[in-house]
Amino acid sequence: CCQNCRRKQRALRDFQYDEEDGEGDIYDSFDEFMEDFEEEKERYLQQCPIAFKSIDADADADADADDDDETSPVQRYREHNDATGDKYTLQFSWLERHLQEEDEECCEGETKCEEGCVPQGASCSKSNQKVCTDGSVVGANSCCPGEEKCLDGSCSECCLPRVIVEGICSNPIVCTDGSVVDANSCCPGEEKCLNGSCSECCPPQVIVEGICQMPTEVKSLSCEEGWRTQIPTGGPIVLERSPALCILAKAIPDPDGTVPLTKIAPVALSYDNNDWEIAAGTFARTLLKNTTLTVYNTGSYIDLPELPEDQFYYITGYTHEVSEVNKVARLLETATFGTTAGDLAAWTKGDVTTETVKEWIVEQMNLPMTSHREFFRTRSNGRNLNPMPIGRSDHPCDGNTRWRKFAFISEEGSTGRWTNPIFEATRTGDGSYILIKTNGYLRTVLLPKNLEFPDGSSLKFKFNKEYNMCYRHDAEAGGAIWLEMENGLCEELTMTNPYVQFFHNSPQPEYVLNLPNMSEGVLEFIDDEYPGRGGVVILHPTLNDPLCEELPEVTMEFAAPIFGRMPDGSYLQFDPRLILEENTLESPIPDGGGMVEKAVGETWGRCSNVPRTFLNEEQCTLSKSLSTCGSSGLPDSDITLESDQITDIHDITGRYVYAILGLPTIDAFNTKQPWPCQGGLVSRWEILDAQKCTETQLGQMSKDSLTQLLVERGEIDKNAYLRDIRFPSVGMSCNTEDQEKLITAQIIIGSQCFKRVHPDHMNVYDFNYWANVGHPGNSIAAELNHSHPIKRWMDDDNSVFMKYPAFKGPDDYETLTDHPISRWVNQSPNFAKLGRYGDTVRIIDLPNEIREHFGAETTFFGEDVLVCGSPFESANDPKLGKVFEASTGRDTDFTIWKQKEDTWITIALNAPDQLRQRIAWALSQQLVVVADAISVSRWSSEAFLTFYDIFTRHAFGNYREILREISFNPLMAENLTYLQSKSSAYMLENENTISFADENFAREIMQLFSTGLGKVELDGTPVLDDQGTPVLTYTNEEIISFARIWTGFDYQQGRGNVEETSSSGNRHDPMKIQASWRDKFPKTDMTGGYIGDGYPLCVDLPDQM
Repeated sequence: CCQNCRRKQRALRDFQYDEEDGEGDIYDSFDEFMEDFEEEKERYLQQCPIAFKSIDADADADADADDDDETSPVQRYREHNDATGDKYTLQFSWLERHLQEEDEECCEGETKCEEGCVPQGASCSKSNQKVCTDGSVVGANSCCPGEEKCLDGSCSECCLPRVIVEGICSNPIVCTDGSVVDANSCCPGEEKCLNGSCSECCPPQVIVEGICQMPTEVKSLSCEEGWRTQIPTGGPIVLERSPALCILAKAIPDPDGTVPLTKIAPVALSYDNNDWEIAAGTFARTLLKNTTLTVYNTGSYIDLPELPEDQFYYITGYTHEVSEVNKVARLLETATFGTTAGDLAAWTKGDVTTETVKEWIVEQMNLPMTSHREFFRTRSNGRNLNPMPIGRSDHPCDGNTRWRKFAFISEEGSTGRWTNPIFEATRTGDGSYILIKTNGYLRTVLLPKNLEFPDGSSLKFKFNKEYNMCYRHDAEAGGAIWLEMENGLCEELTMTNPYVQFFHNSPQPEYVLNLPNMSEGVLEFIDDEYPGRGGVVILHPTLNDPLCEELPEVTMEFAAPIFGRMPDGSYLQFDPRLILEENTLESPIPDGGGMVEKAVGETWGRCSNVPRTFLNEEQCTLSKSLSTCGSSGLPDSDITLESDQITDIHDITGRYVYAILGLPTIDAFNTKQPWPCQGGLVSRWEILDAQKCTETQLGQMSKDSLTQLLVERGEIDKNAYLRDIRFPSVGMSCNTEDQEKLITAQIIIGSQCFKRVHPDHMNVYDFNYWANVGHPGNSIAAELNHSHPIKRWMDDDNSVFMKYPAFKGPDDYETLTDHPISRWVNQSPNFAKLGRYGDTVRIIDLPNEIREHFGAETTFFGEDVLVCGSPFESANDPKLGKVFEASTGRDTDFTIWKQKEDTWITIALNAPDQLRQRIAWALSQQLVVVADAISVSRWSSEAFLTFYDIFTRHAFGNYREILREISFNPLMAENLTYLQSKSSAYMLENENTISFADENFAREIMQLFSTGLGKVELDGTPVLDDQGTPVLTYTNEEIISFARIWTGFDYQQGRGNVEETSSSGNRHDPMKIQASWRDKFPKTDMTGGYIGDGYPLCVDLPDQM
């Protein structure tokens, strides 16, 4: 209001004019002036419209008013202000001039500045701020809202040379009619051609009588049912759309003019009035490799390649009709894994139309998801003789328990066990019965006649003698059983797997429960792995036998077996099965699995509480149970790799960890370590007492350079036994005549002697690979009855050092030979390195197989613990049978690696949510994890199915969520090698190693999973630079920067209730980030900025309470 009033006051004060008689006159009000002005303006426009219409009004236009009786307001205004020829529209330019007067008074709520009045709170523009037209205040060098910074530093709504075209700021093209369009648009009368250019008529069309059409010299062909015509030669042709099936083919006729079917090849086709398309197959693609089908209103234009004289093209029209049932089949073929007769019969939507297809798609999207992980877990009902990290066994008095008719199962004789069961056969005192025992417990009773063989074969075993059970027994009545005989070989017995039986006057087993008779729904056969010979049954109801209270809560493998007796006097043996608990997002285990962990004990128990991540944080709940377990993660502590601590590692983990000795700098085959003075080479020196050394005589340059490096490194490297130095590429050198001497050199510095050793000398490794199956000397030593060549150092000598037999010693067994250093080089990648002997390392930097045991020690119990679940971590259902076998680390099924494939095939064939499954499969082909790249692929199923479920869960969802989940998935991290990738700074500070973050995933997530290699327009065409070269989406600079993003990713703490061994790593839950491994420095993005630029800084946030 004040500002409006102020403008009127200026008009009353300043605008006056002189009459011809010289008497002064002033308008009484602004409205009076405007009324007079508008009246004069209307009359003036009729005489001289250009004066008001043009911004460049010419002052001479006032002369047009000379014929009037009185001076016009325009002339009077200009005479008063002496502004002849000014460029302004009269009303507003005049008012603006007065807004800038220095002596004016500002209204309430305004501030007076040198440049005029501005809103209070805003700074004057001459104080490096300016006030925008909308009242906002920005810096003097910044642009107001709606403006952009131009190259010359100015601000504009549209920087030159761009102009606003239809409300969009664009690069302009001036058309011949004077109109301006965007550079990517066509001018009036033009159309966008297929090559991106604009033309009034896109080639090969031409304008004929004002109409754009094909030239008359281009032949146009139509096609109808039963019609055929020959095209004797190639060249341009227009093929009209065909309502029938029409095929363009190439033919090679026989000499008699006939064309056999074997000499006809389809080139292109059209049907149902669709555009022509190139025929499938390599022939058509090869023939037309430099030719395209160009679609126009009249048809499809193609320039057919010329053919040899004895060949020609011809077009044939066929009767083409698709029944409604075939239309349904075609739809299902494209959107499912195949069409069945049942699918066709279930279609009740009528004709296949856009609406019925939409209805079917919506129905498919609303169907419950079939989870691959859930499908596998619910059907994983394998045997479990002993508690394992994955879970415990069921109790014989529970419902839905398994019982069997035969005595022995595969798991009792499998190789790779820690302790094999002991088999023994004895006779009763009167010789009436033969008692079969394992580990001293009665398993079954046989009559002597059962061991009489018609072929006269012997038993092989002796009575009253203990034998180790071995190999894999056939889990069926009459199947093979195996014993380790006196010669150490595992042999199949002539006695077959017997039935479980006891007689009224024979010795009885310790535990016998009362079972009901066989009947449907109560006690019935299941899991007929060996049809007609299996003998496995399921007992559905729970047992109320008083003996149930006396039985152990947890089934243990070497405890007394439990039997059941049916009313008819026949016996069954309890067949313990694995229990997987429900631990889903919606229903996590109430105590996180704490009660089970306590029940099975520290050795086998493992908390099942899922780490809190972005996947489950919305569903986690606070448990009030005192038995709730949780994990505080790996301890943030260090361990020094010396004798006592290495022994502790062995005692805690059971793994054979040694510091390696005996690696020579020159082996028996004259293989030598390189000269330590090579630029960039790291050499190792053992630190000894100077009195125990004889110093090598070196040239002065050699001694000075190496002494300086050893002393400087000693200020950083505090290892008391070893020192590693890196020889610089410039600035230092050694005497060339010292090359041979430096291979085994000894340098004395003060009281210390530095002896050149192999670069792996005294490294501490986990040698379990050699201790178990990877070392060929294991079997040789066993045959010769020698100590185990790997285990003996710890088990026999209580030593944490293992000597590599580079040179055969006098006490070594006779078959041992000198080992070349190349053997160590080839085998050492199989051993996880802990560090150097004497190093102090962090627990988190230990190999996963070892640190997991330290993590288990951080499990805690108590109330008010957050419990979380995992997607589709369902319970197994014993009623569904033993379809799959979850790996426990003591597996006997050699085909276990096929289970993930079997799961996928079964779901693809039978799942009702076919559309979801088909989309998930398509996504899995793009976002690939290669099984062979995953170390547990031979035995793990659940981890792969959990990964695949990412695609089933998000099949109708958001692609960004898919990228996030696969990026945090351990399988993808292992597959693309960024698992446990560490920053360059961390590696240099902690391992004296110059290295770079792994670049594999940084490259693949752009190239294969998101942006692709080249930039494209919205229509998919490549973006080209000024030289016509495709513009790349990213360069190596982005790869190097993004690689640093993917540092620090590590397994979550291992847990129970999932298919995981004690050392395999948690491959089921999204990874965590180890902060110390993480690259701390800024990472550039793909647009010239830095990742995180869009996030507010702490200084931008309001003060906290």
